[in-house]
Amino acid sequence: MIHIQGPVKGHLAVSGGIDSMAVLHLLTRGKNRLDGVVHVHHGSAYADEAEALVSATCAEIGVRLDVYRIPPDSEKGWSDARRKIFNEYSRVMTAHHLDDVIEWYVYTLLRYGTGRVTPFQTGNVVHPFRLNDKHSLRDYASYHGVRFCEDPTNAEGHNARSKIRAVQPTLEELAPNLRRGLRERVRTFI
Repeated sequence: MIHIQGPVKGHLAVSGGIDSMAVLHLLTRGKNRLDGVVHVHHGSAYADEAEALVSATCAEIGVRLDVYRIPPDSEKGWSDARRKIFNEYSRVMTAHHLDDVIEWYVYTLLRYGTGRVTPFQTGNVVHPFRLNDKHSLRDYASYHGVRFCEDPTNAEGHNARSKIRAVQPTLEELAPNLRRGLRERVRTFI
């Protein structure tokens, strides 16, 4: 079961990956609850495949799609460009889940010395799926036959996020209460 925190209104940021494609399916199944989809093309070969999938899916289900192309850059450059794009909308939802919350917490702990929890809302961007484990979205996608594409950079370990993702199972083994503790913080941190 997928848990939704808060209202789900506005545009959905869809990358083409399993998380956002599962959420797109969930929010348009039976009744379209979206104002539209925002897709950001990051200038890579994978980005072409992702854009084609998101475009075809939105056309099939009759959801408005806005595509933005940004040049290949660093994670920070991409983040800044996405933030600027998202600011053009009244509300943008993401498919960030609890595993992303853990990743961000560890990243900020290592970088700044204090772990930060992903808030429900930052400006006009909301994260209503933070209570869900990634496997819940994977199970949902598998059960419903949701099409998606995998970004190879997620597994390559070339940036801090993918390196943290690779060691996350070990971190959770060493700190077995990490997931439960952050889920409780997310539940109350709106």
